[in-house]
Parts: sequence; C-alpha cells; structure tokens
Amino acid sequence: MTAILIRHGMHVIRQPRGSNLCWAASVAMVMGGSTTITIVRSQAEAAGVRLNANGSLPSGDLPNVQRLASHFRLHVADVRTTPVTLESIRGWLRPGRFAMLGGFNYSGSMTALDHAVTFYAVEGDGTPRGTRVFLADPFNGLFRDDFEHFEEEVMADPHFVLHK
Repeated sequence: MTAILIRHGMHVIRQPRGSNLCWAASVAMVMGGSTTITIVRSQAEAAGVRLNANGSLPSGDLPNVQRLASHFRLHVADVRTTPVTLESIRGWLRPGRFAMLGGFNYSGSMTALDHAVTFYAVEGDGTPRGTRVFLADPFNGLFRDDFEHFEEEVMADPHFVLHK
C-alpha cells in the first residue's frame, strides 16, 4: 500500500440548531472563503434547486444535486451503487475539500440519518485500518476515524459526493 497524506485547512461551519441545512453548511465548507450557509441557500434557490419545506434537500434526487453542484462549479459523483474507497477519497480530496450527502449512523440513533459532511483530510499507510479520514460535521463538529470503521459503522448509505 502507498501512504496517503492529503490535508486541507478547515473552518467548521455549523448548521443552526434545529435546522436541516447541513447540505448548505457542507457546500459552504467545500467552497471556503467567505461562503456562508445563507449565501449557499439563497444562491441554490435562485438557481432552481428544489428544497423540502423544512429546508433540507430531497434525498436521492440526482438532477437536483447536479443543479446545486453546477451552480457552485462542483462535480457530482453518484455513489449510491459504487463503493466509496480510499482511492476515490484520495481523488476527490486532491483538488480540495468535498461534501458527502447520504445516510450516516450516529450513536443513539436506531436508523441512519440523512446528513451531509465535509471531508478535508486523509492520512495513513493506505490500508483501510491504518488510514484515517477527517471530516467536519455541520452538527457535531470535527470528526476523525479510521476508514475501515467509518465505512462499516458510520457511512451507512452514501448518495452523492460534491467535489472540485
């Protein structure tokens, strides 16, 4: 295995309590600079991105996510049927941070929750157990885990990756 070390700076943007704007926070973190949740949401709505009444993105709607990504000059990887691997994470991270939308397991939750997180680093020996992924969760803050555990226990149902 080849060692991996890719790290990008990260300023965590937290979604407002009680909101469903994790997707907007994650996109703002991918974009960086002065991009905020408010900017992402208003630009997404102006671009015709469909939102649910509670402000969340409709789950599993590829054309809608493509519209969102296109507006911010991002690419979309549909990972609903393609495994997320260390190699794919490496490729998505090379040019910058990326967001993953989908179902994630959290302690205390009986089922996977639809959520969005932003990956900003990967480092280790290139093996699933010996390589850590680093991400910013708009609800819980910074998080790191070895890829093997993340893949088996946390990343329950990935849908889409928005990347540069």
